[in-house]
Amino acid sequence: MLYVIISYNQRINKERKQFRVAINKDFYEGRNFIKYGLFFFVMGSLISMILGLTLPTNSVYIYQILVVLAFLINGFSTTSMLLVMTAAGILELVVPRFITFFGDVFPEISGPSWLLLIFISILADYYLTRNMKKHPLSPRIKSGKRGRNIATYLGRETVVFPLLALIPSGTFSSTLNFWPVFNIGNQKFSLILFPIFISTSVKVIKRAKERVIQDKLKNTELLLGLTFILIVLTKFMSKLF
Repeated sequence: MLYVIISYNQRINKERKQFRVAINKDFYEGRNFIKYGLFFFVMGSLISMILGLTLPTNSVYIYQILVVLAFLINGFSTTSMLLVMTAAGILELVVPRFITFFGDVFPEISGPSWLLLIFISILADYYLTRNMKKHPLSPRIKSGKRGRNIATYLGRETVVFPLLALIPSGTFSSTLNFWPVFNIGNQKFSLILFPIFISTSVKVIKRAKERVIQDKLKNTELLLGLTFILIVLTKFMSKLF
């Protein structure tokens, strides 16, 4: 929420600096943060439970490290986050000996779990991008060639939502006696609320806003399809090997 407030203040200050008045004082970033966060919590958790997303506790710590890396790469965006997560997933699938070298942290993480997290993140990014059609973009004026001013329109949506996931029994129940434990087949699991960070942006220069958003949605649809195929393949490969 602090990141959203800072982004809002930066938008207002830049608009006042260039136009002497804020174009849009509405704190829609905060409203969308709460609204979309609740929506993604419900829908993401349903997908997680239906597909059986299982994460060891170490994944929670690793994910937080990945968030920091994504922030350092590109000021935190879903794209940079997905790149880091994909690299971690591929590293585990392709170079298992390298991962085993690091001890008990990486061997517990499964490729399908990372891919499912990526799928849910891309799906949330798609929904945020599609709904940016309803909100005005913040204008910026920059000097172009031959002394001409070029208008650039920027939009950003950031959401943090808890995702309900499964963890192997004993992770928390050994220290917290009240932590619920239930059986699925022959295995015992507990529940955990796993924080997911999503931030998407749109930049419009010399093009229609709707066209830019539509092009980004098409690219996101391709990523969704590719991720779904990879999930199916990794599930199939895990049964073979």
